[in-house]
Amino acid sequence: MALRTTCDTVTFVAAADLSDKQYTYVYQSAANACSAAGDTQNGVGYNVYILQNKPASGELAECAVLGTGQSLLKVVDSSASIGTQLMISTGGLGTARVGANKYAIAQIDEAVTATLQIVAVDTTKPILVST
Repeated sequence: MALRTTCDTVTFVAAADLSDKQYTYVYQSAANACSAAGDTQNGVGYNVYILQNKPASGELAECAVLGTGQSLLKVVDSSASIGTQLMISTGGLGTARVGANKYAIAQIDEAVTATLQIVAVDTTKPILVST
């Protein structure tokens, strides 16, 4: 599968140096800026995106809009199969959704074979999965 992004994108000013956060989850802060996401952004009430570039603080951050197509995403799991539902890890990476009442915000499109691998995912708007 060719690695590419087909999502709609939006831009925000980076609230901090995000140059090492490309293809990780970010969110729109109350100040309307782009900030690195963590597991506390796994619920409703946050506008979560996937960062597409490597902006320094104050530069424009290009962000893939969830629910609008395919994106690349860095995942923390060293092995995950196609179709695995993802949520946000503490470091803003994709991680397999575990447990009931967790939000799925992406689904893996290609097998993961290494830790911190960048893979294609289908993005979804956050969906609460009860099982």
